[in-house]
Amino acid sequence: METVSLNGIWRIASSDGSCRLTGRVPGDIHGALLAAGRIPDPYWRDNETRAQWVGQTDWVWRRRFALRPSFLRHRRILLVCEGLDTLASLRGTQRVLLDMVDRPDELAQEVQAVNDIWFAVFDRIYDEINIDGEMAFCYFSIWGPGRIAKLQNDISGMFGVRPFRRFVLPFIREQCQRLDYSLYHLDGVAAVRHLDALLEIEELDAIQWTPGVGEPQGGDPRWYDLYRRILAAGKSIMPCWVEVDELAPLLDAVGPEGVNVLMHFTSERDIDAALAIAERYR
Repeated sequence: METVSLNGIWRIASSDGSCRLTGRVPGDIHGALLAAGRIPDPYWRDNETRAQWVGQTDWVWRRRFALRPSFLRHRRILLVCEGLDTLASLRGTQRVLLDMVDRPDELAQEVQAVNDIWFAVFDRIYDEINIDGEMAFCYFSIWGPGRIAKLQNDISGMFGVRPFRRFVLPFIREQCQRLDYSLYHLDGVAAVRHLDALLEIEELDAIQWTPGVGEPQGGDPRWYDLYRRILAAGKSIMPCWVEVDELAPLLDAVGPEGVNVLMHFTSERDIDAALAIAERYR
């Protein structure tokens, strides 16, 4: 999969054009204004009151970037904008987490704005790339006979259930409602606390499980109960990076229905062995 990062220096302007400067992504408008000497440090004493105008102003971020001709020949090009993760990339994770306490209403509006952009861009790309209504999403190699996407909120392991229900759940639900098929990327042991909330989303079709760095990967028996819990809620599961010798015990433990296994292969022999195992469960 070929990617192009949009990190770097962006041109920033207030919507009325009265204030122009440059800023870095990841970053945020307060940091850019502070670096440019336009505002005092808003995190020092009562300086925040002198920077209130920043949050009351609409800001436009622009950047030109070049794509190689070979990139434009790809059948599918995706612009990835994913809720709080997008804001964390733009403003920095710490500031977004502080916003949950200091400016929750504004944060919710910003996440909604990201969702609105996501819908507009997704629909335009879908119109270009779908073949007879079908499309594929490269990450996790998923396909569907309609609009399909992988959804996520990777920073959710850093906050509790109540903020998740306010700043993540409504927007993930809205994304699922706009898609024909949806897969949520549950990333890391700390994010499991949000599973009950995710399972409440009727339109969510499946959950992919990534245990995280330092944890046993998706074929380990310790995750069997997690898979059973998801399947019992009527969702499909995608265990990831399952080894060949873990495949049969996994399917014996949770059953083959609603299970899409992402395997780890090191040879063609591994592929043949996995296909032979899968055939037994048809």
